[in-house]
Amino acid sequence: MRAGEGPEFAQARLLKGQLRTCAAERGAVVVEATGPCAAEATGRAAELSALLDALFVGASEPVAATGSVRVLLPAGIGMQSYGASIVSYFALVAALGTTTFGPKVIGTLQKDAEGRSRKFWEILIVRLTMTAVSFVFYLGYIFLVEADERLVALIFGLQLIGTVLDVSWFFQGMEEFGKISLSSIFFRLAHIACTFLFIRQESDLALYVLFGVAFPLAANVSLWVYLPK
Repeated sequence: MRAGEGPEFAQARLLKGQLRTCAAERGAVVVEATGPCAAEATGRAAELSALLDALFVGASEPVAATGSVRVLLPAGIGMQSYGASIVSYFALVAALGTTTFGPKVIGTLQKDAEGRSRKFWEILIVRLTMTAVSFVFYLGYIFLVEADERLVALIFGLQLIGTVLDVSWFFQGMEEFGKISLSSIFFRLAHIACTFLFIRQESDLALYVLFGVAFPLAANVSLWVYLPK
């Protein structure tokens, strides 16, 4: 993920890259299974889904952020932003490139249920192992921060658990982008609503951080309902 780039914009950039790769490699399994026209139509749908999600975030988050800054003050928002930036590096290690590799592998096995299931669990085990390693080092970081920032850092640790539970890469490989966007938009709306309802004073910083971590985590969990049995 590039500096200053939100996850939705990163997803859109990734999907565009996959579309260009698909167009360049006309002999790929996914293209042969669906045909060039169908592949291009799927690519356009993927870009549209990611674009709508990104536009929603771009329109809604500044509104919520403005209200949060007014309540939590710049010092509180600064602490939250710093904590988010630190944990994002540990999350990158936990994912270990599977965010890019996973969709490509699953995409080549769309018609092979047994092989797809085997690869799914292999990738998930890799994410689980790397998340455990990353979390151990993150716990070490928590004990290095100042006492008044420790609770916020600990809450951000839940974001690493979300790395394991995030199976959006599977649905990207299956070209089911609507499920990802629908889940993301629903839980972002819930996040914004709870922020306006419950963040009332400067001491609510920990609750604000918890909302920011818990709702994306819930979005990740909700995608498991759609996984093939």
